[in-house]
Amino acid sequence: MSKFLSPFAFVDGEYQLLPFNFRSLDRERYVATNMVGEYTVLNDGDLDRLVSHHTTPDEELFSELRAKHLIEVKGDRAPRELLALKARTRYQRLSNFTNLHIFVVTLRCDHSCPYCQVSRQSEDKSSFDMLSEVATRSDRWI
Repeated sequence: MSKFLSPFAFVDGEYQLLPFNFRSLDRERYVATNMVGEYTVLNDGDLDRLVSHHTTPDEELFSELRAKHLIEVKGDRAPRELLALKARTRYQRLSNFTNLHIFVVTLRCDHSCPYCQVSRQSEDKSSFDMLSEVATRSDRWI
């Protein structure tokens, strides 16, 4: 008799689906992705068994789905917390990014944005163009 129980002794097979999307790759395979970009490729039968809660803990698929935070076992708190931590880490840079963007366009810009602050000029107005001599001067950055 072993001193240790099998890992499956601690999992009763009941699980909940965590938020994920899936998309068809072809007629038989799907890619399932969670909100932080972890993914797995499932065949048609595996996807059906997953969403109908017929995947069992003794399957390799069950372990993969659990590791990639697509499912959580009843009573687990860690998967949701890890998923939230990964999402916060992934989107952390957005809060530090500037909310103001300034686009400097030419006066001949052909975009007609209603909020544009630049007056638009027709394409035949070459008086607003940089002279080629100025553009090709080697000392212009000095």
